This record gives sequence, C-alpha cells and structure tokens, in this order.
Amino acid sequence: MTWIDLQYQLAEQIAEKRGDVSWSTWGPAWLHETFGSRYFSEIVTVHWEHDNVSDDDIKLLGEISTLEEVYIAGNPITDRGIKVLERLPRVRKLSLWSTRVSDDGLASVGKLRNLEVLDIKHSQFTNKGLVHLREMTRLRRLLLSMWLNDEGIEHLATIPRLSFKSLITLGLTDATVSLIHERIDVKELRIERPYGDRWAEFLVDHPTLESLYIVHAEMSDAQLRELMLSNRLQYLSISNTPVSDEGLIAAKQLTNMKSLHLAVTKVTPAGVFEIYGSQAREVSIYSNNVHDRTSIYFNRPIVGPSVEWIGKLDSQDLTLVEHVPNMEKFYIQSPTGARGVFAEAKVVNEEMDGGPELQLDDASLSRLTQLPALSDLQILGVQDFSAKGLTALANAKQLRALTITSAGLTDKDIAPIGSLTQLQRLNLSGNGFSSKGMQHLTSLTKLENIELSVCLRLDSEAGKSIREMTSLKTITAKLTPLGDEGLRHLHGMPALVTVDFRGPGITTKGIRDLRNSLPVVNNPVTAK
Repeated sequence: MTWIDLQYQLAEQIAEKRGDVSWSTWGPAWLHETFGSRYFSEIVTVHWEHDNVSDDDIKLLGEISTLEEVYIAGNPITDRGIKVLERLPRVRKLSLWSTRVSDDGLASVGKLRNLEVLDIKHSQFTNKGLVHLREMTRLRRLLLSMWLNDEGIEHLATIPRLSFKSLITLGLTDATVSLIHERIDVKELRIERPYGDRWAEFLVDHPTLESLYIVHAEMSDAQLRELMLSNRLQYLSISNTPVSDEGLIAAKQLTNMKSLHLAVTKVTPAGVFEIYGSQAREVSIYSNNVHDRTSIYFNRPIVGPSVEWIGKLDSQDLTLVEHVPNMEKFYIQSPTGARGVFAEAKVVNEEMDGGPELQLDDASLSRLTQLPALSDLQILGVQDFSAKGLTALANAKQLRALTITSAGLTDKDIAPIGSLTQLQRLNLSGNGFSSKGMQHLTSLTKLENIELSVCLRLDSEAGKSIREMTSLKTITAKLTPLGDEGLRHLHGMPALVTVDFRGPGITTKGIRDLRNSLPVVNNPVTAK
C-alpha cells in the first residue's frame, strides 16, 4: 500500500470513530489539474474531541507523521496512549484538556519541540509536572486552569515568549510575583493568599496585565493606590483584603480602568459613595443573601470604571445617594420584604428571602427625589417610607419610569403617585391597594406601560381607572382578578397594542372580544 492510500485509509478509520481530519495540498496548480489533488495532499489536522476515544484508538495518529494540529480533548486518554505523540514531530497545536493524562504523560508532550499552542485545562497535571515543558522553546501559548504555586511559576518562567490568557495562583512569595512581572506574559491573573509584604509592588505596571484578582491578601493602602494607577489595568478585583477608603483613587484618574470590584474589605459605604458616586449614572443596591452582605453597583460612569462594592450596608447609609448627582436610574431590592402579597399568590422563590434588613425611609426617599437627573426609580420589597414620604416623589421632575413592587402599598400610599403626570412606565405589582385606590392614578394620561401583576385586591372596577390612561400601549396584569368584566372596560382604548392578562375570571372569549375592539392590533392579547 502506498503512503497516499494509507493516508486515506487512516482518514476513514478515524471517521468511523466519529473523528474528522483536515488536509493540506502541496505542489503547483498544474500538477493538481493534471493528476488530481489526491496525490498531492496530506493530513495535517485531526479533530477527535469528546468522542470517548481510547488509548488504543489514538495509536492511528502515530501513522500520520504529517500532523500539525491534534485535538483530542475530553477523552479518557491516559499516559500510555499519549506516548504516540512522540512520533509526531511536526505538531504545532495540541489540545489535551479534560483527559486522564498526568505528569508522566506531560513528559511525552515535552518532546514536541515544534509545539506552539498547548491546551491542558481541567487535567491531572501538577506544578511539578510542568518541568517537562521547560525545553519547549517554541511554545507561544499555554492554556492552564490549575492553581500555580512557586514551583509552577518558576518552570513556566524559563520558556521564552510564552503567553497566557489567564493564570490562577496560590501562596506565591514576593520573589515569585517578581518573576511574573519580569518573565510572564499574562492578561488575567488571580493572586490568592500570597506571602510577603511586597508582592503588590511587583505587579505595578506589569507590561501585559489587564485584569487582576486579589483574594485573601495583605496589602497596604499605599500599595493599592499605586496598583490602581497602573495604567494598563482595566479590571481590578479585591476581596477579603483589609484595604480602606484611603487606598482608593478618584474615578477621574482611572481613565483606563473599566471595572473595580471591592468585596469584604475595610472600604466603607461612605467612602465608595463619596469617591465614585459623582461619576455614576446608575446605582443598584441589593442583598446577595450571603453572610448578611449587600452589593452596590455604580454603573454607566461618566468617566472611570464601573464599581461594585460588597459589604455591610445599613438602612441609614441609603442617605448617601446624595453623593450621586448624575444618577439617572436607581434600583433597590429589600429581600426581607419581597414576599409581600406574592406569598398569597404562592409565587415566592428563594431569592425573595434572607439577606440584611435594608429599607428606604422618608429621608432617603426625599434625597433620591432631589437628584436632578433621576428618570427611572425601581424599589422592590417592603420599605420604611410613609404615605407622607411618598409625596416627595413630586420633586422628581425628570422621573419617567417608576417601579414599587411588593412594598405593601395601600390606597393611601399610591395617592401621591397620581401627581407624577409625566410618567411613561409604572409597575406596582404585588401591592395591596384596591380598585378604589386606582382612581388616584387616572391623571397619568401620558403613561404608556403599566404592570399590575399579583394585585389581589383589584377587581373588575379597576378596569374603569385603567381606561382613563389613554396613552397606554401595554398592560400586564398576571394573577390579578380583573375578570372578563374588567377587560370589557378596556374595549376600544385608542393606543393599546399589547396586553397580558393571566388570572381568575379571564376567558378566551373575553380576550378575543378585547382584541377585536382595539383600533391597534399587533401582538395577540394573551390569557393563561
């Protein structure tokens, strides 16, 4: 059998086991035109990933000396089978992630002196085994997911011009971190539990580092300031590290940074609001239901990075919103009150429980409404403000969207909302006001979208008030007992396009009659 015939036979055998090969041609065009490409082609790539390929199966690869790229990841291949690679000197790219190959098998990989790209993520290799890669001088890219210690970094640092997309490390000494600065080309780096007091200094102005994650580390405020000013860093995350407000750099000085994450540090709510609040256009506050902690997000900054802070936040800290003068959107979730009347409807999920007590009071709400750019206010869960406090909403002249859900609002509470005649979107789902209270909202003639889901005290009479909102394009009322009679009050609404009613008393006929009455018909009205 000729070499040409053998190649095609091997390709068929690989295909029978769900593998795939790629060919490369050589020689001038006239040869292919005269004799056909079959005689001037060779297999250069094998794709054989996640096909339950065994050690015995990959013996076939040893017969294809022309291979340049081998992808055999996700298979139960062991050190015994991987020895076949030693017969493939031309291999430039190799994918071995999620296999059973260990350090001994990595010795066979180390003999591929032409290898340029190696992927060994999620495998059984150890830091000690990386010694087998030290002589691979042509290796340019190495993909790892293992935790690297001093020994592993020292092995990798001997390979010239090697680059990494990301590395995760544990327990590095100052000397090894210094080695990363001098010899390791990496874009994303995680430093966890480092030893020493100078490691942070060695990461300043790393020539390729863009994202840095620091976990359970000791560093000073001065070191943090120097690191933040490192002009190449775009993403910086610091958690369980005792840095304070003194270590923070103003957003205007962080023009290259895109994201800053501060979790369980000594940075205070006051510090993060005062230093980064002035640039944020969106602020979100919610409990992550873990260890009595709250997350604050400062998003869409005018300049500088988006900022996330995780720590202990008390209700009185909510008055700090006055430090966000450019805020356009504010979101707050109070998980302890998120059950509300949703519990009655039996649609409660686990995310509605737990977390710290975090509630807006009248003072905090008043400060929010005084922010000149506020156009979207979203409040989820029972709060500590009163009906009188809600009258402050009238100060929010730019407010166009208002959400107050599961907050226990009564007829008296929603009365001030009727003065917000500029509103275009309103969501009052999960509250306890009645159809009589809905009459307070009939003045909202510019409203285009309203949601009244799980408002269990509303009945068909609420439809009369909704009908007065003549600009409405969308109405959503899931599990709200309006019934067909309530739908009849909505017949002929001039702008109505989309309605989603799902609840007791809603029939197919009621939905069909409503749809047929509307002058504008787009998405079908639905009932479930």
